[in-house]
Amino acid sequence: MLLLAGAVVIALAAHLVRLQVEAQSQQAHVRIGKLRSSIATAARQPAAPKAPASPDQQTLSALYRVAYPQGDVNRIMRQLYALGTQHQLDLQQADFRQDTQGFGGLVQQQVTLPVQARYPQLKAFMLQALQQFPGLSIDQIVIQRENVAQDRPEVTLKLSIWVSPGTTAPTIKTTQPGRGS
Repeated sequence: MLLLAGAVVIALAAHLVRLQVEAQSQQAHVRIGKLRSSIATAARQPAAPKAPASPDQQTLSALYRVAYPQGDVNRIMRQLYALGTQHQLDLQQADFRQDTQGFGGLVQQQVTLPVQARYPQLKAFMLQALQQFPGLSIDQIVIQRENVAQDRPEVTLKLSIWVSPGTTAPTIKTTQPGRGS
């Protein structure tokens, strides 16, 4: 009889363990279902809006999108000279200066162009240059004329060609072929 009582106790203990395991399994399934539901809900929710970028970050981001590889600077200068000729500007030389301490690590290839031009041609040249070369900025325009009657004043354009970091070029001074020194 003792043997029978021991077998009943063991069977009862096994049954209780099985019930306990089933209850834990059911609780785990409920938790998994809740997690799946919350994941599905989160997936349907729009992403949290990012903090708006500061004006400097927006400008830097825009510059990186339009910055040129260093190898494009000579091509751009040739095209600027051709554009100047098209707009009847007398471009004689270009002086280059490179600034690597520029905005956000970009290389700023600064170009100084002395020009003789009438105002309408100068304005048309600058507008087309800015449209044609998004990585170009006009930094300064200095206009001098000796008298009111002078129709082609002396103009100094200071431009910047924004170049991707990691590529550098030596400081150079060029003269347009067939023009003054």
